[in-house]
Amino acid sequence: MTVLIVIVLFFFILFLSQKISDNPPHKDRYDKLEMISELVSQKMIDKNALDRLLSQVGSTEVKMLSREELNKLFYESDVERLMNHSLRYIVAPSKRPGQWFFVTKTAESFLCFQIPPPPPPPFKNRRGPMPLVIFISIVAFAIVSVLVSFSILYIKLRVFSKKAAIFISSIQQGKFDTRFQISKNDAFYESMMQFNTMAQQVEKLVDKIKNSEQIRIEILQELSHDLRTPIASLKNLIETLRFASDNITKEEKKELMQLASAEMVYFERLVEDLLMWARINEPKYQEQKEEIHLVNLLDGELIRLESIYPKILIEKNYHSIDVHIMGNAYLLKRMFRNVLENAVEHAHNKVTISINVVGKFCEIQIMDDGDGFSVDQINSYGKKKFSRVALFSDSTRLSIGLGSVIVSNIVKLHDGILNIKNKGGANVIIQLPVPG
Repeated sequence: MTVLIVIVLFFFILFLSQKISDNPPHKDRYDKLEMISELVSQKMIDKNALDRLLSQVGSTEVKMLSREELNKLFYESDVERLMNHSLRYIVAPSKRPGQWFFVTKTAESFLCFQIPPPPPPPFKNRRGPMPLVIFISIVAFAIVSVLVSFSILYIKLRVFSKKAAIFISSIQQGKFDTRFQISKNDAFYESMMQFNTMAQQVEKLVDKIKNSEQIRIEILQELSHDLRTPIASLKNLIETLRFASDNITKEEKKELMQLASAEMVYFERLVEDLLMWARINEPKYQEQKEEIHLVNLLDGELIRLESIYPKILIEKNYHSIDVHIMGNAYLLKRMFRNVLENAVEHAHNKVTISINVVGKFCEIQIMDDGDGFSVDQINSYGKKKFSRVALFSDSTRLSIGLGSVIVSNIVKLHDGILNIKNKGGANVIIQLPVPG
């Protein structure tokens, strides 16, 4: 801005100087002398009138010269200038020092009016005072322009700093919907846009944290009852064995011990699932994504299952496939463990695992040959149950479905798709995106 102002002022001064040079203060004298020369050439003026007119313009002598005399009196360059450039007149010095003449051309000769030496044209005499005035003026204008520019910039910075202070204060007070009011002509348009974008991202992040915290609180409030239930049940079983042991048969004691063992397993899994649920929503687990060899990850979990459930045949239909996905290895391992354990525990004899790449997704299908899901189980999969239910009709194993909630959330966290259906048994299909 400052440079622009200085350039404009510089060219304005040059334009003004050119105008002054083109219209010098003694131009009126030359116009009168040109008029007098026409009167003289046409012999329309007497000597007395001529003397009066000459005194008015400061001329002291009039000469009528031929071309030869003109060449003797003036320099050749001035004569050529009069003859070859179609000028009506010239103002030129003679070869005699200190003499200046106004020379005009008539039909027969040349009229020469002796005049005082003209002042040097302004802005053209490099040794005169005017260039210094111009230089000082330009420097002064430049300094003024810089001061004005810095003053304007300072004022705008002050206004922006006040807006920024209000903006930051509002964010600190929890008003995350605060935004700068921006116009396209604002000097800090880009900075304000970046502030607004940052505030929008902070607002989304805070809303996400609030929602996650609210869901976590609700889940923990619901699970507080589920935590008390196995504890109360264990307490009753222990008190029964303690105070009524003599009145209980061996079969009844065995049944009570099995119930106590089931409550301990339930309690152990519940605590483990709660810890996993808490970790799922932690930012570090959501951000830690790496390239994972899916087959190696599944093989590790299947080796573990085969050692725990040796009577169940595990069939792998993915020997010739090699696929990598992006995700959190810890969460994916826990997801597959939950699904595979559930399949093995429901299977009669066999669990089949298949892997296929379908478009942009890797499809993992885990199917058992058990009785399959009931309609209620399919509809409630991925949702916490409001009461404990037995996993098997002939088993004391209890669950509130938190494992399926964990599986569903891990799949969503990896932008995947979860499908549950019956196809010769329970069939769980997990689709995870494959890197492009």
